[in-house]
Amino acid sequence: MSGRNAVSAVSPETSVHVLPADARLRTAILAIARMAEVRHGRALVVGGAVRDACHQVPGKDFDIEVYGIAPAAVESMIERAFAVDRVGQAFGILKVKGLPIDVSLPRRESKSGLGHRGFEVLADPHMTVEEAAARRDFTVNAMAYDPLTGELLDPFGGQRDLEQGILRHTSPAFAEDPLRVLRAMQFAARFNLRATPDTVAACRAMTQDELPWERLMPEWGKLLLLGQRPSVGLYDTIRSSMRWSSARRTVYGTLKVMCGITPCIAWTPSRVRAPGMTRMTSSSGSVCWRTISASRRRRPGVPGAAGGRLGTRKPGSHRPGGFLGV
Repeated sequence: MSGRNAVSAVSPETSVHVLPADARLRTAILAIARMAEVRHGRALVVGGAVRDACHQVPGKDFDIEVYGIAPAAVESMIERAFAVDRVGQAFGILKVKGLPIDVSLPRRESKSGLGHRGFEVLADPHMTVEEAAARRDFTVNAMAYDPLTGELLDPFGGQRDLEQGILRHTSPAFAEDPLRVLRAMQFAARFNLRATPDTVAACRAMTQDELPWERLMPEWGKLLLLGQRPSVGLYDTIRSSMRWSSARRTVYGTLKVMCGITPCIAWTPSRVRAPGMTRMTSSSGSVCWRTISASRRRRPGVPGAAGGRLGTRKPGSHRPGGFLGV
């Protein structure tokens, strides 16, 4: 089976340009696609790089899924052309040394136990593009791009959702990993998306009790450091999923108290910001700066370490330049 499945492809006038401007990186991606085609397979760019291209943002990391070729043949194919870092091999991922390229096969995942490691993963090169896309968390992440033909394969309407500002989970498999609640939070903030009622309901049905701290904090980091409007993500997930507020009171208790507070007035210091100041964005999109003590900056695992004294004032007592109200 070649893996060239009949799924939605965009028309020429709505095509996107996923391939990077960097000549070396572009050449490597095309080389992998051509090697797969010679072996009667198909190599597609998937995930974040495609989403970012649809959002008019250049991709930084490129994930390539190879269809229609056995795992051993894919490994041999990549190793003949590139030096390979085997760090991700246990997860069925080949990392190309010196380039931000990960090569993998489409895989089936099924929940087999508690925690983020409680999954059975089986590589299946004969999955259809739609089957592989269905295991991804959101429609905006479920698109694939053929670097040889320029086709955008979008079986779940991710490009349309991105254009309309919608965050929608792809399938019932969304509920298998509760970390996706926090992923919804940071994606909503980064791309100014609003979760659909069905997606919010799916988030409400999950708790983070089985998730370790090391998986939680990177998602909070993306919310605060990469989010255009962090309060959008907070509103759609934490506020709408009160089970999360009660599950980890030490983390989300102050956020729950802050729900409904009028956002702070836009305030920007006239001088160059000094070390220890952090950028914060209100629910109206305004920006303010707040000082964070050195002791709190050194404790990234402590709630508020990246956001100042979150929720420490009573509703209505805030002033310009204060905490983030959601």
